Amino acid sequence: MDPVRALCADHDELVMRLQELEDLCVRAERGAEPPELAAALGAMIDRLREEVDVHSNKEEIGLIPVLRSHRLPEDLLETLLDEHEGVRAHVHDFAIEAGLWLSGGRSREPAWIGPARLARGLLSTHIQKENLLVFPLAERLLTAEERAEVADAFARLDGGGA
Repeated sequence: MDPVRALCADHDELVMRLQELEDLCVRAERGAEPPELAAALGAMIDRLREEVDVHSNKEEIGLIPVLRSHRLPEDLLETLLDEHEGVRAHVHDFAIEAGLWLSGGRSREPAWIGPARLARGLLSTHIQKENLLVFPLAERLLTAEERAEVADAFARLDGGGA
């Protein structure tokens, strides 16, 4: 698959995951207790962390270095990288707080909702920025050779290459 289309497909998956995360937040706000959400919340922690890391790594290792050669505004690329770190930090905080809540830790209040929503908001904005600005630029700028280079990097990150 074309690497830019593959990233768009990743975004579609992440948008679905973010809606699932919001649904969990709403259920917790409505009074769902840890045992009611344990399976879904535990799965969300692992899946969201993995999907964010894999997708961000594809962009950071595969796409962004190639885009740098096209002399895109450096502040745009640095903003994308900063947003990746912000999303990772919010997902990490969400995972810690959700784990504590599920284990009966610090508080009976679901303190994981705040970082979950911060992750959701930043990732949603980031996805829109990439879908509307960065990916169309990549579609126009990348040569066939560069697309193959990016696709090879993606395959290595997915475990399908050398």
